Amino acid sequence: MLRELETRLEKALQEKEQFKITNDRLEYWLAALETENETIGEYISI
Repeated sequence: MLRELETRLEKALQEKEQFKITNDRLEYWLAALETENETIGEYISI
């Protein structure tokens, strides 16, 4: 039973790390898109 819990914990920690990596990538793209959106908005204002 203890081994099963250890296995589940290891799997959960691996999933958490993958979610963090995915989240970091999404935050990067969000920042890039926000910058692009501002640039387009400035271009339209001109």
